[in-house]
Order: sequence, then C-alpha cells, then structure tokens
Amino acid sequence: MQLFIDNDILLKLGSASLLQNLNKIFNVSNESIYILSTAKHYISNNKNLEKKYSKKTLAQILEAINKYSIIPDEYLDQETFLKLSNILNIDTGEQILFSIRPPSDEFHILTGDKLSIQALYSNLAIEGIATELKNKIVCLEYLFLRFIQTEKIESFSAKIKEASFCGDKVLELIFNQTFISKEIIIEGLLSYFNDINNRINDNLFKDSFQ
Repeated sequence: MQLFIDNDILLKLGSASLLQNLNKIFNVSNESIYILSTAKHYISNNKNLEKKYSKKTLAQILEAINKYSIIPDEYLDQETFLKLSNILNIDTGEQILFSIRPPSDEFHILTGDKLSIQALYSNLAIEGIATELKNKIVCLEYLFLRFIQTEKIESFSAKIKEASFCGDKVLELIFNQTFISKEIIIEGLLSYFNDINNRINDNLFKDSFQ
C-alpha cells in the first residue's frame, strides 16, 4: 500500500501530531508515504501559514515529513495531467495527485480539498479519470473516523482542541461541543462524510467505521 498526501492533510494532521497515525490505520511504512515535491518549500516559506499554525508546529510538521518519500516523476501520467490542467477548482497539487498512476494499484490519495474532489466527479470531460480513481480518494473526515476507533475520545478531543481544531472549520463544529462522546463525534463526522460522498455518487474510499 502507498499513500499520496496533499499539503492540506499534512498541515491539519501534523498540527495535532496525527501523521504517525496513518502508518497504523493503513499499515504502511514511512517510505510508502509520498508527498508533493513542493511540500517542504510550501510549508517552510508560506507566510500565510503562520496565521493558522505556530512556527513550532510548522517545524514539527517539517520534521515529520522528512521521513516521507517524494512522489517520483515516473509515477505521473502525463496524459492525465494535461487533461486536468484546465479544470476549474483542481489546483496544481491535486492535478498532480489525481494523475498519479504508481506501478501497484494498491494506493490511496489523501486530500483535504473538497472542491477538487467535487470538480473531479462533476466534469464529464474527465469522467474516465474520475472512474479510475473510484475508491482511491480519502478525505479528512474519513481519516478522523478511523483515528477515533483506537483513541480515548476525551483525550483525543482535547488534543484536537489544543491544536485549534487543526485549522479546519468542520472539525471545529464537530469537536467544539460542551458534551463530547464517541457516538456524537462519529455522527458528526459521518454526516459530513456522507454529504460529500453522496454528491459524488459514492466514489470516496471507505470501510467500516464501527
């Protein structure tokens, strides 16, 4: 299994020290986790990120992703990349990730960009590309549904709050409640997950959340 991760997921999981949890839930080594070639530069030099994340947090994220691999050029399908080049709401990072075709079919793309997911599955001009990626794309809410299966909800919720809800509005709505229980969190995450998955005709990756 190989994981290909966008910058948004790196930042949101890294802000709460959750990147290492990916190894466990997907049963992968650090060498099988791939990031964009621009990820380190983006996190190191984008001043806007310091408005959401502290310098200490960004440094810790950079330290964590140093253990990961860079996506090899040969994994990129150039024809697919070109077809995605002018699709509205698919930015350069997702354009690369959606063009990944590694030697093994055992891979997932982890993205926090819901607009790009919707764009992929709503444009008939790239319907073939979307079909190829059915059940390959993993969204943020799915990751949290998996994380909480092995965590104590009270301590996990406190960690998310301490990390300013990972800079994510949906996570803030779900975890910033007076009364927290595992059932309430699952219900909230499932609601957002199902909302986007239903809009793209059940094409996101999922398995049992219970």
